[in-house]
Amino acid sequence: PQQMEDIAGCLDCEVEKTFTELAATGDLNGKYTLTLTATDFCGNQGTFQYTFAIDATVPTIQVSMTGGVAYQEEGPTYYYKADNCGITVKFVDEHLDAAQCKVTVTGSVGSKEMALAAGETAVTFSAADVAALGDGIVTIQATAADTVGNSQSNLAQESTGVAVSGEKATFVLDTQAPVLKAVDAAGGNYLEQDQAVYFKADFSLNFTVEDANFDAALVNDQTQRANEGPDAQLAVQDDGAVTLSVSGSAENAVYTMAFTAKDKAGNLM
Repeated sequence: PQQMEDIAGCLDCEVEKTFTELAATGDLNGKYTLTLTATDFCGNQGTFQYTFAIDATVPTIQVSMTGGVAYQEEGPTYYYKADNCGITVKFVDEHLDAAQCKVTVTGSVGSKEMALAAGETAVTFSAADVAALGDGIVTIQATAADTVGNSQSNLAQESTGVAVSGEKATFVLDTQAPVLKAVDAAGGNYLEQDQAVYFKADFSLNFTVEDANFDAALVNDQTQRANEGPDAQLAVQDDGAVTLSVSGSAENAVYTMAFTAKDKAGNLM
């Protein structure tokens, strides 16, 4: 207690502070009440109360992808094609200050910044917005603050569909389908006649599938044999080299070569 005297010398003032009990974790967030009680020498008493709150929590910034899940992830890398690369960034805080919340998305050929609108809690980039930034690694960065002054630029680990590291979230955008190019035909002489190519018993056809995010595991062999003869064997390498080979045939056989390829983003050849 602090003793104070009034002008007449008859005030005995005691100042008492009463605070809401703090949590055992030491969390300071919450409401508090300051109570001042004053008593003079005559026994007259007066009380004053002041209520305030503490907000020591920084905002949370959470990223999610809209329009579909990544076609494949590895290590962890997420791949998206042009129609499923929309982005939503959500800001969470009891006293969020929209004027200080913004998001920047950067691609290989440009960047786009959007601010949080008043009264909203999320910023959304459409798939078209993101696709316009160019193929390759896309980086998401954001800043947030509340009206008390707590600020944040690290992205939440609970973000989904992106790889998060500190202040950045990334994924790979791939809007281009794989391209098939013929390299050569091996196995001796061959004849082109009547819209067909004739080989002797043992032969192979070599092709290359060109794509920045090629995945050999996503090649689907659909080669068909019209009559008796050995099965055609399709071999695919990680670098995109594709070989169709037939060996050991003593009978004439007709083959229709066909296969499909997808890249890691899901673009179909």
